[in-house]
Amino acid sequence: MSTNSKLTRVADNIRVLSAAMVEKAKSGHPGGAMGGADFVAVLFTEFLRYDPDNTMVLNNYAYFLALEERDLERALRMAERAVEHSANNPTFLDTQAWILHLMGRTADARRTMQLAISLDRSGSPELMIHYGDILAAAGERYMAEVYWRKAL
Repeated sequence: MSTNSKLTRVADNIRVLSAAMVEKAKSGHPGGAMGGADFVAVLFTEFLRYDPDNTMVLNNYAYFLALEERDLERALRMAERAVEHSANNPTFLDTQAWILHLMGRTADARRTMQLAISLDRSGSPELMIHYGDILAAAGERYMAEVYWRKAL
């Protein structure tokens, strides 16, 4: 797949997430953010070329790759680098855990997600949903439902 094709797919994910944010907030209009998705995808790539250790860009780009469920090895390397530089960031740990989950590394994902949940002070619904999904993959259906309900 060419670099342009990859950037187009990332841009499409940004558009979907922009619409989801507006829907969840029940406020605003996604047009501006959706219109800038191509630009943002290029920025991720270019920003990392000039600042390869920027933890926010590493994490966000890794998460977009995870959403597409492609290039997961690369996404995991980026997520691991973000966590290396900011080990107590529950959002970065969530990204790493989610990628591990998508790779079928459930035990590693569960351990990483447990740490993310223990560090999260916001009660992030997304972390709760991801942890529930990981627990379900581990065969822990009851606990998965507990975390899914916490996300509501």
